[in-house]
This record gives sequence, C-alpha cells and structure tokens, in this order.
Amino acid sequence: MADNKDSKNKDKDLATKERLVKTSRELFAQKGFEASSVKEIAENADVNVALVSYHFGGKEGLYHACFNAFVDEWTNFLETKILRPTSNDDFRFRLRLLIEYMIDDNLKNPDACQIMRREIENGNSHASEVFQDIAFQFFDKVAGFIRSAQKQGYLRSDIHAMDICSTFFGGIQHTLRMNHMRKKMQNENIFDQKVRERYVHAILEMFLNGMSPEKEGKG
Repeated sequence: MADNKDSKNKDKDLATKERLVKTSRELFAQKGFEASSVKEIAENADVNVALVSYHFGGKEGLYHACFNAFVDEWTNFLETKILRPTSNDDFRFRLRLLIEYMIDDNLKNPDACQIMRREIENGNSHASEVFQDIAFQFFDKVAGFIRSAQKQGYLRSDIHAMDICSTFFGGIQHTLRMNHMRKKMQNENIFDQKVRERYVHAILEMFLNGMSPEKEGKG
C-alpha cells in the first residue's frame, strides 16, 4: 500500500511540475520574465504558489526548467547530425538539416523560442545567463562545423567562422520572427511546405553561391 501511495504522489508531483513548466513557458513568452509573477503562474497552473519554490526553488529555477529539454534536444542534434562534412555535397546536406531543424524547432517549441527572443532583445539578466549557456554550446559546435568546411575548401577561409554563424543564423531567426509580416504583406507563411522549401533553397544558394547572375543554377 505504501509503495502505491508513493507512486501516486510521484505521479502527482510530476504532473504538477509539468503543468507549472507549461504555464510559465506560455507566460514568459507572452509577458517576459520580470512581468510574470510566481502568483500568476501558480494561479494559471491551478496549483498552490508554494509549490513553485518546492519543486523549482523559485521563479528563476522554473525559468531554467523551461529550457532544459530545449537545450538537450539542440545539443543532441548538433552532436549527432552536424559533424565534420566529408564532401561539398555533404556539407550542403548538413547545412540544410540545420536550417530545417531551426524552422521545425520554431514550430515545435514556439514559446521557448519566443522567450529567448524577447528576453535577449530586452537585455534581461536572467535570460542572458540562460542564453550564454545555450549560445555557447550552439555557436561553438556550429562554428566548428563551419571551420571544418573552411579547412576542407567547401567555404571561403577569409571570413571568420563566428561572423558567418551570426550573420547566417541571425538572418534565419529574423525571418522566423517576422513571419507575421510575411503573412500580412505577401499572404504566405514560412511554415507552409512550398514557401519553406523555396526559402531553404534561397538561403542555401545565397550562402553557398551568392546572388551574382553568373552563379545562377550552380550548386
């Protein structure tokens, strides 16, 4: 009987933690870290406010919990898919995988992505700490991927790898962030399959072959 009771309590605790993470992620995305109170999070999650401290040690711990799975998934992807390219075609293939993953992640984890954009752009110190952990892992691995391609002659070596990373992926994030404007101005959605394929193709072509007309149709 005791084991059954303990199991029920663990299930209840897990459900409470999941509800708190889900609710806080939505509020952090909508309002930001500072504007989202522990009381509001608890009320929206329909739990006792004391459980935030009990399970997460406070709002900052809850904030960090919002990114745990997000970071783990990104790290696993980078470590298993974005490896040393073995040919020019392989580099292009892996680069496409990375672009596709970024788009998919915005569909899969819109709140987590929105939190990062909101808090980083506002210079929030809590987000900065989280961002530094995520960004270091992300850019360190991607920059290594870029440097490997440069050494093997698949990319120009006179451009710094970090400049390539920040320009290339910053542009993609900006496109995803401004998708609402694309919908209004062009009546199309970056997440629609045809638009998405066209966009990925455009990014790869501009990045690998440039936009000069003499390069058209190559690569």
